[in-house]
Amino acid sequence: MEIWKDEFEELEPELRQAANSGVNVTIIAYGEIVCDFANVYLHYMGYGITEEYGGRWLVISGDDSEVVAGIVSLGKDSRAAWTMHVGLVMPITEVMIHDLYLMEIMEKHRELLEESFGVNLVNLRKNFLFIQIIKNITWTRFGAFLGICAGKFEEKQSNSPQAPD
Repeated sequence: MEIWKDEFEELEPELRQAANSGVNVTIIAYGEIVCDFANVYLHYMGYGITEEYGGRWLVISGDDSEVVAGIVSLGKDSRAAWTMHVGLVMPITEVMIHDLYLMEIMEKHRELLEESFGVNLVNLRKNFLFIQIIKNITWTRFGAFLGICAGKFEEKQSNSPQAPD
């Protein structure tokens, strides 16, 4: 799971109960989270990422079979979604695993990486910052792009051999 200290404190009893029942709890922590029942990995950005992205989120992946994800820092406008759809579960879970890879790499090679990409890899992140990318795409062009992708997928599906009845 990816979680900020604020939300961890609210969910700690339930997470402890899950761990006591045999669930392996792994936490990618934004802010200092100390607990004796989970594997905790402190995200190298911590609360700095909140400023960059404008909020805090919560992501929970359970057994590679379901995901809950959402923005949790907007008060009554906070929203989350739950799914068991493999088309979302797999990539969301893999992003979390890649965060773990990156934290391990940063722990071992921080000095070298920051020499190349700036403190907390700020220059690298600027190249791929979602908000900057969206500013460069009009929604009309993006919608057209999605339509082309959907058409190609449908075409591929209709041209694939059909299983006998």
